[in-house]
Amino acid sequence: MIFIFIFLFSFSKIIGQEYNKRPVKNLKHHMTAEEAKFKHLIGQDFTTSPPPNGPVRNVAEFERMQGVLIRYPFGIPYAVIKEMAENIMVVTIVEDQSEEDYVLNQYNSNGVNTANCEFLHAPTNSYWTRDYGPWYIFDGEGNPGIVDFPYNRPRPLDDEIPVEMANYLGINVYGMDIIHTGGNYMTDGLGISSSTELVWEENPSLSHTQIDQLMNDYLGIETYHVVPDPNITYIDHIDCWGKFLDVDKVLIREVPVSHSQYDEIEATAAYYASQLSSFGVPYEVYRVFTPNDQPYTNSLILNRKVLVPIMGSSWDDDAIQAYQDAMPGYEIIGCTGGWASSDALHCRTKGIADIGMLYIHHLPLLGSQPDLPDYQIQAEITAHSNLPVYSDSVFLIFKINGGINDTILMSYLGGKTWSGILSNPGWGNEIAYYIFAADQSGRNETHPFIGAPDPHIFYVGEPSYPDISVNPSSFEVTLLTNDSTVEQLSLSNLGQMELDFDIDKQYIFNKAKAYCSSSGGGSDEFILNVTIGSINNTTGQSFYADYTSISTDVNAGESYPVTITNGDTNWPADECGIWVDWNQNEDFYDDAPVIVSGSPGVGPYTADIVPPVDAMPGPTRMRVQIIYNQTPDPCIASFLYGEVEDYTLNVNSDFTDWLTIDPISGNVSGQGTTNINLTFNSTGMDEGDYYADVIINCNDPDQPQIIIPVHMIVTGARFVDIKVFLEGPFSGIEMTNDLNVAGYLPLDQPYDIEPWNYNGTESVTVIPDSDIIDWILIEYRDTTDALSAIGATSIGRQAAFLLKDGSVVDLDGTSILQFNKSVIHQLFTVVWHRNHLGVISANALVESGGVYNYDFTTGSGQAYGSFSQKEIVSGIWGLYSGDGNCDGYINDSDKSNIWESQAGAAGYFTGDFNMDCDVDNIDKNDIWIPNEGMGSQVPD
Repeated sequence: MIFIFIFLFSFSKIIGQEYNKRPVKNLKHHMTAEEAKFKHLIGQDFTTSPPPNGPVRNVAEFERMQGVLIRYPFGIPYAVIKEMAENIMVVTIVEDQSEEDYVLNQYNSNGVNTANCEFLHAPTNSYWTRDYGPWYIFDGEGNPGIVDFPYNRPRPLDDEIPVEMANYLGINVYGMDIIHTGGNYMTDGLGISSSTELVWEENPSLSHTQIDQLMNDYLGIETYHVVPDPNITYIDHIDCWGKFLDVDKVLIREVPVSHSQYDEIEATAAYYASQLSSFGVPYEVYRVFTPNDQPYTNSLILNRKVLVPIMGSSWDDDAIQAYQDAMPGYEIIGCTGGWASSDALHCRTKGIADIGMLYIHHLPLLGSQPDLPDYQIQAEITAHSNLPVYSDSVFLIFKINGGINDTILMSYLGGKTWSGILSNPGWGNEIAYYIFAADQSGRNETHPFIGAPDPHIFYVGEPSYPDISVNPSSFEVTLLTNDSTVEQLSLSNLGQMELDFDIDKQYIFNKAKAYCSSSGGGSDEFILNVTIGSINNTTGQSFYADYTSISTDVNAGESYPVTITNGDTNWPADECGIWVDWNQNEDFYDDAPVIVSGSPGVGPYTADIVPPVDAMPGPTRMRVQIIYNQTPDPCIASFLYGEVEDYTLNVNSDFTDWLTIDPISGNVSGQGTTNINLTFNSTGMDEGDYYADVIINCNDPDQPQIIIPVHMIVTGARFVDIKVFLEGPFSGIEMTNDLNVAGYLPLDQPYDIEPWNYNGTESVTVIPDSDIIDWILIEYRDTTDALSAIGATSIGRQAAFLLKDGSVVDLDGTSILQFNKSVIHQLFTVVWHRNHLGVISANALVESGGVYNYDFTTGSGQAYGSFSQKEIVSGIWGLYSGDGNCDGYINDSDKSNIWESQAGAAGYFTGDFNMDCDVDNIDKNDIWIPNEGMGSQVPD
């Protein structure tokens, strides 16, 4: 399970609590102007030593850590220290014992687990332990060590910390004569590392080849990716925009197209995507959106935790989600602090490698593999504790096509090598596996590091990918106001590999279209600044600028002051316009423009923006325009003088969220099906049509996204008042109720069989009225005329009761039918009975006062078609009886197959054409014989 904690704190308050025993120099993350005067002293007193015995392995940040190194006075809040100390040793650099005592007291006061706190006594210049801290290695004999380097700042006390840490841990230190910094270095633990070109710039006396060779000698780096800094900032550190998350995973920041560094950042992401990882497959490049240069990549991985710096912005949740997507199984923790875009949590902390780690070296099977009868999974397991590995605790754990885990005890082959055999997994199958090992030091480890939540995956031959199928492909639901219903969406996986899915929704408006374009010109008036909420954006003239990546939160019904500052105050004919697309239909004209004060004039222009209570929730576009000597208009394609800028308002409103989806994510095993509940709720909504798209994203490579259109029709209560007679029971001026009196009428509607197959649930506990003669099925068709009213135009059916006087009533036996369907064209109604020929109204039903009325009994022309009804007595028409097999025709099969087989029976039978409870000669002679040859005129 992944937990997300957000730590809130006052950074200024923490600084105010600092112990003031020694003066604190006002150093910066970058080299200050004063320090630059001493730049030539960098590395002057550095001690170079021979490299460690090879082969050398440089420990990655995402490997096992025994601690984390920080420095007092701090650059991180106590809340973060408290979180780290829950599971790992926090080593704090302090100057002396009195400073240690003070810090320990502060830790106790702030709830830090001091059992996991140790101290390193050493003088320092700054708190950027990442930049000057030690780099950990294991040499060719498996001994831990530290690689030191000349720190790229003239800060001699900081530069000594790697040596101090080596003494503290009791391990060797190796001096590598490359001016460097930890914030500009990341490694994968298997011989691939990366930095920006800063490492070349700061070592002008070394060639690129010489740098590569030193990196190989001291750190075992075979491939050193040195790339341009896409941020083009003062710091040029790689951790400001990228991070290795695993051997084959790299995280790269992402920015909107309008960002000045968009091209450079995308080129960097493309570069890593084109490179092979140490696993022999291309890197999986994950992205985290940083529209306002948020430092989301500057995170700290501490074993199974990832601490992510967050800024209190609307993009924080997306950043947390990006890490969850990239690192399943890890606990992702959002941490607030005094962060900057180029100086955050990673810069101020440094993991301490577990020098006694249990290390599993394994190059996994990935992607498509040849179809073999057996697959040998080998690993080299090194217990740096120098204690034995438990021979009964080295396992290969795997599952096929997302099934249940199976476990194989791996065999010891000698040296450090262990092996497990996967036998006959089968062509096209997906194999997910990881390795587990334990040693006598009490350590246990998995490969990959997180184990089961994110295993290695390969396919036997070509993978049998998931194959998604959905039913239905669209929804149309009609609801009365203040009503709700649940519909089911079946999601099936026709493939063998497990289908992973997540579902979102997007509400749609009828007028949706692309936003109009508008752009100004000239070099005079322009939008210098826009301020509303947390937006405070100062810019130059750009004619049109898309700043929708800059946003602020607003609540419906509340007022928000906005100020627009003109960049040139010499033109009193300047005017300002502000528009907000509250209903998010990409049309500024159907929302009232914001009333702006100070326009025309030179500004500043002010207004109060009040989101309507029914505004659509979520990101909403705001357009701002300054225009010379013209009436502001959001869609003027171009104008000579002025500027247009777009921003985002994140709206919290009372808009009715009428569609609920459950679940919104999950997985479906091969050949399996799961049902998704869609709840439609019209509570508090006006009558009308509402639209949405249900968006399913999945890992089906052929259909990664499916969009299911949804239409909800909200209607007020309407009713249908229908009168119809049946020939069979008609006597005199009304129909007889013999079946009711004899107790033969069923309590459940009888039309769930062929040919109707009606699945309605109408039922009663008792027949509610003595005047009821039988059940009847009413169908509604929406079209332009009766001839066009084929079955495809049906919009609904309902079972009802028929009274003696021909009235069709609801299940209470008295009320006319409630009709809750929306009619687009005209409404026609079909009357079906179990042994009478069905009829359809020849004319459209007429609504009056919310009631649709129709009387079939008054003439032959009331039912569509020639001879579709029978004049059962003078001036009264009714449905033909005798259709015993319900096929729409009265012919010999009704007599020979139905009447003859039921003759002599008493009860509720379709051969009882006159509905007097008995199947006898009267039914044949008086009903069937006169009506033979007649057929229903209802269009198919």
